[in-house]
Amino acid sequence: MSKKRPVADYREQIGILIELVAEMPHGPPKTALIDQCVRIADSHNDEFAGYHRRMDLIEAATFGGQAEMIFPAFSWCLALADRKPEEYGGFQILWRYKWIINEAVNFPTISLERLEAMLEDLRLRYHSYGSNEHPYWQTRRGLFESVGRIDTMDESNSRLRKFKPDQLSNCKACEVQAQVRIALLKGKNADALKRADRILRGELSCATIPQNTHASLLTPLCALDRYDDAMSYHRESYPKVDRRSGFLGALSDHLIFLTITGNLKEAAKSLERALPIALSSFIPASRFSMFNASAFFCEQSNGTLRLKLPLDFPLYNEANKYEAAALGEWFDHEARAMAEAFDARNGNRFYSASLEQRSQWADLSYPVPLPERKPKRKKV
Repeated sequence: MSKKRPVADYREQIGILIELVAEMPHGPPKTALIDQCVRIADSHNDEFAGYHRRMDLIEAATFGGQAEMIFPAFSWCLALADRKPEEYGGFQILWRYKWIINEAVNFPTISLERLEAMLEDLRLRYHSYGSNEHPYWQTRRGLFESVGRIDTMDESNSRLRKFKPDQLSNCKACEVQAQVRIALLKGKNADALKRADRILRGELSCATIPQNTHASLLTPLCALDRYDDAMSYHRESYPKVDRRSGFLGALSDHLIFLTITGNLKEAAKSLERALPIALSSFIPASRFSMFNASAFFCEQSNGTLRLKLPLDFPLYNEANKYEAAALGEWFDHEARAMAEAFDARNGNRFYSASLEQRSQWADLSYPVPLPERKPKRKKV
């Protein structure tokens, strides 16, 4: 019996790991393996491998809901690109800079002054690269959308229209989704639905779309009395985001929708699957969304809930029995603490206003049973 050939070279070991992660979905397992590649490269002082594996890590962590890992990796890569621009500068590092700013805004400990300084640095780097200002204004719009500065967001949205999209601009699907979010932020649900048409018809898609589009439209569709359409999008999209750490915001929207439509048993199952992701997340904005949605679920439930919650949950008990009121109070308390931190950083009540939406969601309550799943055919 032949023995397995030992991996003789660290570069071969990295290559094996990269092949392994190539087909893996974004999430902690994939990120951990790429991080292992980074460590191997660093242990051998391999600058080239260290750079490119960190670039892989930034992408995997961004889309896998582990943004806390991208900041040190990006800083390392950017410093190297500045020292050796001909070898490491260019499109890839600039493309990831947008992701860094998009994620940094989700941490209230990063000040607005720091975020705006990052934006200005991005602007100068894009200009030096030969890009026009279209991608800069897109990134600026997204930042101020996230902090609830509507006037500044609108200004950026207007300014970017003076430029044609270039290679550093967001994809068409992401740009359409941005316009959908803006309409929703202003309470223009019908307009948002109209803007989403090409996505909903399957003409535009990317790594996170239509999943995020479907999720963002669930409650607005209920407000438009289109519960059946919302149920169709829930059924289509939920399996694609279930248990996915990079889609905590979408999972929160689905939990809200299941609660609004009276599908509390399914909502409970959804909470059981999503809460471990939220508890392990280091991204405050993502935790806020899930805790706010969970508080709403508890408010709409009565008496004792039977839930299999993770061992590290502060209220965990072996009997798997939780009083809805007490559980709701915990989620509400955590969400309010995060809202206060974000509002202090943003200088407004944008996050606190999100807490107040729970009463609006309750007003939309209307029973829409989940369609029964067709039984799988037995193999003959």
